[in-house]
Amino acid sequence: KEFIANNPSVVMPWDDKKYRIPGGALIPNNVPFMLGVAGNSIKNTHNKMPNVRNYLAVVAHGMQLPIDRAIEVEARFFANTLQSKEAKAMMRSIFINRQNAVKGKYKPAGLENSAKVEFKKVGVLGAGMMGAGIAYASVTSGIEVVLKDVSIEAAEKGKDYTKNLLAVRVSKGKMTQEKMDETLSKIKTTADYADLKDCDLIIEAVFENIQLKSEVTKLTEAQISTSTVFASNTSSIPITKLAEASVRDDKFIGIHFFSPVDKMMLVEVIPGEKTSKETIAAAIDYVAKIKKIPIVVKDSYSFYVNRVFAVLFEELGKLVDEGVSFVLIENLWKNMGMPVGAFALADELYLPLIQKLGQTAIDLGFIDKNNLPAWNVIINKLIELGRLGKKDGKGFYDYSSSPKRMWTGLKDLFPEKDHGMSNETIQKRIFHRAAVETARCLEEGIVGTPDECDLGSLFGMGFLPYTGGAAGYMDYIGLEKFISECDELTTKYGNGFKIPDTLRSKKSIY
Repeated sequence: KEFIANNPSVVMPWDDKKYRIPGGALIPNNVPFMLGVAGNSIKNTHNKMPNVRNYLAVVAHGMQLPIDRAIEVEARFFANTLQSKEAKAMMRSIFINRQNAVKGKYKPAGLENSAKVEFKKVGVLGAGMMGAGIAYASVTSGIEVVLKDVSIEAAEKGKDYTKNLLAVRVSKGKMTQEKMDETLSKIKTTADYADLKDCDLIIEAVFENIQLKSEVTKLTEAQISTSTVFASNTSSIPITKLAEASVRDDKFIGIHFFSPVDKMMLVEVIPGEKTSKETIAAAIDYVAKIKKIPIVVKDSYSFYVNRVFAVLFEELGKLVDEGVSFVLIENLWKNMGMPVGAFALADELYLPLIQKLGQTAIDLGFIDKNNLPAWNVIINKLIELGRLGKKDGKGFYDYSSSPKRMWTGLKDLFPEKDHGMSNETIQKRIFHRAAVETARCLEEGIVGTPDECDLGSLFGMGFLPYTGGAAGYMDYIGLEKFISECDELTTKYGNGFKIPDTLRSKKSIY
């Protein structure tokens, strides 16, 4: 009020006739800069995001026009962005569906608006990368953590994960040293199951082995209260199978995090056959409390995200087997708008871990060990050669130089052949396959709603954000066109592209 009273004729800088844009006008001063920005934008978005193109256009035009005319131009480009199918898909999935999930929309019927369960102390079994990440997510959300491993030394190493992440925040001025110390004091490290007795939630994050998980379940349940929720962070083993080791399977549930936990927002909540509705609702409350996005997934092998990931990589293996080069697949994958290349992602995940998941599938009878898919053969071959992934400095890529480069030996191990497919066909084989598997998950009730499929694929695997997710991808293309293309792909490339019958009667996924 004082400013207005003392400046009755205030003029905004751009209304001053002598005003000049800082750094000079677009021509000639900023042309090189704008060219660089445009180039980097295309590189990072692969020209899939109309908002990026439009705001670059607004700047380029606006710097050459009077302010009033520039604002009109901006309004037109904004309206164009707002009406794009990309904007509608992203607003639906990233804004509306995400908020609904955190608010409890996917709780069991009748419990959507129930009072939230407050967890004060969480016990984490296993202080490896996953367990350490879960401890970090919990303690930074105000929950006390008991971090247990086979030894105090192993548990302390897991606690160091939180210490190192918080130290980065302190160095950037985002947290005080006092707050860091206070947060770390809420993590108790132990090797003794008895220290878990006061926990109101247990999250098991030990190795992906049924016998080991069963053993720690029994030892933990001998110490904790009958009201304590017990959750497994398994990435693929059915929860009902793991719950056989529990004496109170109504309190047993799957809470599947994604790695690295401190960065990945998605959590799959997986009820077993006997998990109570109240336990499901409580698990969702915990996920929301630690600022993650919960979706509910039916108990089954690999659940939702890893199931879709599996068919994606299965199709990549088939493409390599048919003679398509790794480099072409990687570039076509990124060109569609995926944030990280497929084989770079495999290196990040670590090839022995992928091999171990494949072995679990073999043990459970989902893969025939005498007829391994091409993808499993590729992984096994690289591991035989000592190429284990990024943290070992070599996998699909060589990391000895910067930037990393795809290993040239791949073309000798898996020679290129004349495959006769266009780039567009290769991309359809990859991403249509993921969408078909999502449609099957919906038909089988693995995931209850297209909303949750989109959240799962977006935040669990980074699936083409501009389409809204793997379910929205079908509407993005147009469901009728998508079905027609899949029918053609089925004829040429097999039943992996066969559309569920229930999809044919729909006009839209949403």
